[in-house]
Amino acid sequence: MIVYILFLLAFFIDVNSLISFNKRKLLRLDGICKNFDFVENDSDNKSIISFILLKLSGFVSRSKLFNVYGDSNERKYLDIFGFDYSYFVSLKICSSFLFSLIVLLFSFLINLEIFYLIFVCIFFGFVGFKFPNFIFKQKRKWHFSRVEAGMADALDLFLVCAEAGLAMESAMECVAVEMMSLNKDIAEEFRITINEMRIGSDRIKVIEDFGKRTGLVAMQRLSGALIQTFETGSSLVSVLRVLVSEIREDSLIKFEEKAARLSVVLTFPMILFLLPCIFIIIAGPAMLGIFGVLKN
Repeated sequence: MIVYILFLLAFFIDVNSLISFNKRKLLRLDGICKNFDFVENDSDNKSIISFILLKLSGFVSRSKLFNVYGDSNERKYLDIFGFDYSYFVSLKICSSFLFSLIVLLFSFLINLEIFYLIFVCIFFGFVGFKFPNFIFKQKRKWHFSRVEAGMADALDLFLVCAEAGLAMESAMECVAVEMMSLNKDIAEEFRITINEMRIGSDRIKVIEDFGKRTGLVAMQRLSGALIQTFETGSSLVSVLRVLVSEIREDSLIKFEEKAARLSVVLTFPMILFLLPCIFIIIAGPAMLGIFGVLKN
């Protein structure tokens, strides 16, 4: 307990010594960016938690301790959700320390033995370290579902842009801009692909990553169709028109499957709520009559 208190005291003293320096640096950067309309001036809204995470993220980015953690797709989706990789690892460290500290304080209230105290602190520290991963996976799953839901609209817009005479990169950029207000997730996927195509020379590899990143069948089919236009020189409009019709047919089949399962889904509520009421209405008077006869 004393070690924890001393560690916290030293850590907060170190953080507070950097607050004034970081504030001056942020104010200077905000003043520069404000002249070019880059960001809004929100340096006054920074909390001490933000400074703690910022300091830890700087330590993580300088060290090689967590450089092997996470794959490239995970880092890309951290960028989509507005999280820097080192900032995310810092959040995991703070979460682990916070979980252990809460359990430690609670264990002193129930007078837990030292052996069980160490075991519980290590266990909940591990749980706290993995807790941001759980939140991230749930958000990533929601992102995939949103991408799948907006795929049909994005392909329709992609086809319209291609029929208007735009090149593939310009059409994808138009889809990313126009879909931002309708479905931000699918727009971010197109935006990442456009940025990679601009800085990378191998466009086929970028388009392959575009299909593999989410693992969705529709994205993989779009990726394969775009690669086909590069390799065979076929018309982008004709390929997209065939793909859009296939995606629409698949969406219609999914809706028909959901409608077919609806009767099965409604069976359980019907048995649970409707049949007892029907039984009471039909057999209730007869049962009351029988009870009256038996009572007399």
